[in-house]
Amino acid sequence: MMKNRYCLLLFLLFVWTGSLSAQSVRQDEQEVLRQTDGGVYNVYDENAPKVITAVPKGYEVVGVSHYGRHGSRYCTDSYREIADNLEELHKKGILSERGEMVFETYKALIPYVAGREGELVQLGRRQHKGIADRMYHNYPKLFTTDATLSARSTLVPRCIESMSAFCEQLARLCPDVEIPQEASMYYLGEVSAMQDYVYYYNVDYKKQSKKLKKEWEKKILHTESFQKMLCKDCEDSVPHLRSLARNLRNVYLSLPYVDDCDPAAVAAFRYAIDGKSYVSVSTGDLLPDLPPLFDDETWKQIGDVAKSRHLVEVYFPTLHHSVLNIFMVDKIMRMVDEDLAAGKPFVRLRFGHDSILQATLKDFSVRGWQVWDACDTLTQEQAMWKTLREWSLSRIPMAANLQMVFYRKNGVSAGGKKTKDAPEVLFKMLLNESELELPIPAVCGRTYDWAVFKEYMAPRIEKGKLRAQPFLKYPYPIH
Repeated sequence: MMKNRYCLLLFLLFVWTGSLSAQSVRQDEQEVLRQTDGGVYNVYDENAPKVITAVPKGYEVVGVSHYGRHGSRYCTDSYREIADNLEELHKKGILSERGEMVFETYKALIPYVAGREGELVQLGRRQHKGIADRMYHNYPKLFTTDATLSARSTLVPRCIESMSAFCEQLARLCPDVEIPQEASMYYLGEVSAMQDYVYYYNVDYKKQSKKLKKEWEKKILHTESFQKMLCKDCEDSVPHLRSLARNLRNVYLSLPYVDDCDPAAVAAFRYAIDGKSYVSVSTGDLLPDLPPLFDDETWKQIGDVAKSRHLVEVYFPTLHHSVLNIFMVDKIMRMVDEDLAAGKPFVRLRFGHDSILQATLKDFSVRGWQVWDACDTLTQEQAMWKTLREWSLSRIPMAANLQMVFYRKNGVSAGGKKTKDAPEVLFKMLLNESELELPIPAVCGRTYDWAVFKEYMAPRIEKGKLRAQPFLKYPYPIH
């Protein structure tokens, strides 16, 4: 009898611990989802496996063309505007107890973050130094005194600082090699499409884009659960609720990486948002678990809003990183041909933004970045929804980068002809230092013939230039 009871107790203990384990796994999965669903706020994972297969024998590396997003930064939304929106709700007396917690903990952050919107943080510098270090060790033969080297950035400070950090690391590794750094309107054509004749885009389309972004935000983001957590029971509509939800999530995602911020203030605000139990830095008390401010569905919807803001510019192009991006792609490809023809090693470094990087992946027809167009079976809105579901902003974290690595067959001089069995130039395209699949036949693995890719891109570039013409205030010369 005792033996049977003992066996029963063991069985119940096994079931109970198994249940706890399963619950823990589900919680872990939700946590992973929230961490990876930060989209463009995700942190660059330098420890992720870098998939680069071997090129055919007889080829050696001759150049790299690189485009890097700036590294981790402060939130770009106005920190004071968020505080003002919360204070407005506080003064109206409609914040719940949880809402007051969010307001008070957020106010404590203001002295550390206000006025630093969009600035690069030290982590962002380290990210680019790490990428530079790996590039040098992967392709040391390219960093010589006779190589063609350049580094160019948009005019935004966080991009310039990212370029500086990247080149600073290369200077440590190869002190005899000089890499000119430029941040000038003159060179903007190869880091964005905002050259002087593109800078003045059609204002009417800009207004249309802003209107459509708000419309899509209303379609995607349903704030009922967020309002119930933040506010007391009230039937009136709450002002700024959608933008407040989006901005609080962005602050939450970026906050762990900002510089010189009081750890106690950071921990208290994150607790107000995620409700995860922690030991208070100021009191030493263990604070209990609370329901998160955002449920999983709302969290995902805010991520979809971020994607929709990019996609609106793809479907209703108004800005430099949408349809006009094709001019930058054309410029980069032309420069590759010029560098290959010169016959010297080359490294072209460019630094800009996530929106430009996404548009470039779209223009190159990289798998996972296609744009669905309206057709007999899809309305324009349905096509946009389909594209929205397929694009993954988590693949464009802070410091995301796109590299094209070029290889020439040994014994073939610059401008030499390819033979039937041996293309003159092969290349790989890497996103975050891992190979991408392109929409042309591979020579082997994910290594492609540069000449074949140019043939594929030529009609797309010409079509893209023609498509862009109506959106320009001044005609962009096609040549």
